[in-house]
Amino acid sequence: MSAPPDRKPDADDAGALQPDSAALQELALSEARYRAPVEGSSDFIYVLDPDSRFISANSEIGHLLGYSPDEVIERRYTDVLHPEDIDRVGRAFHERRTGDRAARRMEVRLRSRGGVIRDVEMDVRHFSFSAHGLYRGTDYVGTHGVARDITERKYQESKRLVIQRVREGVWSMTTADQIQQVLEAIADG
Repeated sequence: MSAPPDRKPDADDAGALQPDSAALQELALSEARYRAPVEGSSDFIYVLDPDSRFISANSEIGHLLGYSPDEVIERRYTDVLHPEDIDRVGRAFHERRTGDRAARRMEVRLRSRGGVIRDVEMDVRHFSFSAHGLYRGTDYVGTHGVARDITERKYQESKRLVIQRVREGVWSMTTADQIQQVLEAIADG
């Protein structure tokens, strides 16, 4: 029952505005169903507002970068990006804002809480990002995304590349030595 149009709602009307306990329980259950996979993920899951500030982050940011989710709320995403990746990531996020999504996934480096780059595996992590614009109608209202730690994969790739280069170097040295021997044999005559 609502108040007549010529009367303002009063304390008697307050009960009509309060959701019942069953509705509150259902809402809490629904939130728990969606929060559990986000919090249980080994990926960093986040939401940014239109000004590129974190409005939500799961607890994985603590394991990866040393921040609690509350510590990044209201901070710009550039605060955790490696300085050399800021322009490239900014362009990719802009694509998502405008709906012109040329870049689906990209690899970036994130800085840990200390921000000191001493050891790539300790303070700078490589991530594969997947982010999508959030819209209300046609209005851009933010970005949600997932960042997956690929530091170990990048390390293994660099080891494989070093081994490949060493093999190529050994092969070229062997070939050069053989050519030198042939040239010396020809010169000797």
